[in-house]
Amino acid sequence: MQKAKKLKEYYARLPNIERARHAAIEYAVDPSHEELAAILGSAPQIFADEGVLGSAFASELKNIPGAQIIPLKAGEALKSAGFVKQILGTIDQRGSGNLIIFGGGTIINLINYAVATFREAGTESRFSRKLIILPTNSMSIADVAYGSLGLLNDDDNNLKNAKRKVIDPDMIILCEAVLAGGDDQMQKEGLVETLKHCLLQDRQTVSAVLEVLGSPTYDYRQVFDLAAWGLKLKADVVASAHANPGTNVELAKNYGHLHATVIEESYEFGALHGDCVIIGLIIDLKLAGEYGLARDLKDSLNGKLRDRIAAVMNKLPIAELDAFYGRARRFRRTDGLFDVIELPEHGDYQLFDDFSGFRTAAVDLQSIKGELQSLRCALCSVNQNKVE
Repeated sequence: MQKAKKLKEYYARLPNIERARHAAIEYAVDPSHEELAAILGSAPQIFADEGVLGSAFASELKNIPGAQIIPLKAGEALKSAGFVKQILGTIDQRGSGNLIIFGGGTIINLINYAVATFREAGTESRFSRKLIILPTNSMSIADVAYGSLGLLNDDDNNLKNAKRKVIDPDMIILCEAVLAGGDDQMQKEGLVETLKHCLLQDRQTVSAVLEVLGSPTYDYRQVFDLAAWGLKLKADVVASAHANPGTNVELAKNYGHLHATVIEESYEFGALHGDCVIIGLIIDLKLAGEYGLARDLKDSLNGKLRDRIAAVMNKLPIAELDAFYGRARRFRRTDGLFDVIELPEHGDYQLFDDFSGFRTAAVDLQSIKGELQSLRCALCSVNQNKVE
């Protein structure tokens, strides 16, 4: 599979096929060192995940003349008003140079929020510096860099992504070499966001993602390929959401994320997002009657990934989740039920307009909790058999 390579022309023409506010976004795929330096510009201000600053690719960024590196520790704790205030001060103090986000989802969410705050304050005339995102893991490539938001948590009330600001970057840079280092297992697991989009848009690629998740080896080129394809699918569904306001396309963007958010909040953000998304996808698939796909996803888990997800499920206070589901306003219907998308019979939806025709089934909280309990039992029984 060489989808990412084939997508170079696709990314180049994205501004011509995207809707409304996305028309100005530019893309670069695997630029050379010289091209990268030219894109980032003179004396860029680089907000970087400290966990990847030791990589060979990070050295290229450090060698750009005048570059200022601001290291940040990734994690949900970063998405707070206090950190936004610090970032605003850092941006304002420098006053020039493009802003570069070199990190994953939480860092992208934070810097997006800070830049959006500047622009909302009417300072955009002096804030002409470009916002460029260079995602450093498969999850942020597939689902955060494009069509995402500035997001902060409400730590006082333990609410994830409670504060939101809409913002688009000026450019997204995708570099295969970024995935060559780091945590192999986490890079593979990040493809659950590609899987989220493939389930509704490209069923043929589902098996490829499941194969990577279950593989004992790591091919960063293949992971990059699938992550970049996830970005393309995310672009399609975001465009459809803007073209079809008031429809259930929002459910498509967040497939499995009702349960993922509830689990993360119940753990006070102590559980990994990727683990929670996998659980959420399995639950939504079972609620939609897609038992075969749910089983395939569960069976693709192995090693540390399976053990970690089993540990999350084992400690999850299922009987006490009513309040967490009750405040999930983005997902809950007015009658208190929850909509679950029924996957298309023919395997995929087409671009834009077909998204508005998603069929949904209404489920109650007891059904959801029943599936959570069933998954817990299935994962725990496998682990017990492994020990025995």
